[in-house]
Amino acid sequence: MLYYIIIVILLSMIGLLLYPLEKGIRKRVFGIYSVIILTFIAGFRESVGGDTSNYISFYNYVISSSFLDIIKYNYEKGFIIYCYILSRISKNPQFLILISSFIINISVIIFLYKNSKYFAFSIILYINLTYFYSFMNLMRFGLSVALILQAYNYLKSNNYKIYFIFTLLAILFHNSAIIFLITWFFRKKTFSNYYFSLIIIISILITIYFHSFENIAFALFPMYKIYKNNIFFQGFRPANIIMAIMYLIILIIIRLISKNKINKIDSDDLEMFLFTIGESFSILAIASTIIGRFSLIFLIFGLIVISNSFKNIKNKINRITFIYTIYIVSFAYNIIIIYYRPEWFLVTPYRNVLF
Repeated sequence: MLYYIIIVILLSMIGLLLYPLEKGIRKRVFGIYSVIILTFIAGFRESVGGDTSNYISFYNYVISSSFLDIIKYNYEKGFIIYCYILSRISKNPQFLILISSFIINISVIIFLYKNSKYFAFSIILYINLTYFYSFMNLMRFGLSVALILQAYNYLKSNNYKIYFIFTLLAILFHNSAIIFLITWFFRKKTFSNYYFSLIIIISILITIYFHSFENIAFALFPMYKIYKNNIFFQGFRPANIIMAIMYLIILIIIRLISKNKINKIDSDDLEMFLFTIGESFSILAIASTIIGRFSLIFLIFGLIVISNSFKNIKNKINRITFIYTIYIVSFAYNIIIIYYRPEWFLVTPYRNVLF
């Protein structure tokens, strides 16, 4: 636990020392420091994270097997080929963890660098809101999200060909990424409070009557039938309820800022829409935990939406108060989850192969 607290404090101090860092060389230096620190913690972890040991075992299997044998394995083909290529570079399974951690974290940093108006704060939220832990716990899924974030950057710049290429690659690492294709249909849409309310209400109703929608869900995503009688399919777990409530409160506050005309929300409507879709899946995850995978694909856009909302508060004292409130609350949330609910992410106790 101590290591995670240290990196939050360390990055906060570096951010203050380099302030102001929202432009130019200081912003790039902070981004580089962040990639190095986060990759060091995640890349040299020793069997930390729920799926890490499974991927180490698979990597050892890849090393000792032919390509024709491993391609039949029950993982997405993109991830299998990725492991095969890395295994031809190094026989050490730690190489897989290190390279994967680097890809995930540099992709997140690039995504935040290009889209966040409060770059340093978004990186702190990346840790405090536990995305960093989630990607250590769900490495293959994290690689898929890393590709999705770059797909979004190309979608935003209207480079649709590269957007589809990155999205397809993401699907080849984790099939849940197919849901990200909805961004294509909503890329030019505006997003009003009416649609926000409608999405949330529909999500709540589906959660209440979830079992009536099970067959439809399995028809759309048949690969998840294997989880039906699994612990991951169980609902009404405290973690899912807390996350759904927390993000709903955040969304409502941001929407109220817009409604009260403190200033118009000028972070893209698409980012707000994606964050809201993430919250809708988070609500649905109350009924079935496995749906939480879909929520993470979209909730990560909240790192942009939350940070970009700060500049809409014109009163400087109110803005600083709001920023520090979010910082303190998210930091407290981070500590509480890691200390009192370590089973949620399985990243404690932390062990590093170097010491």
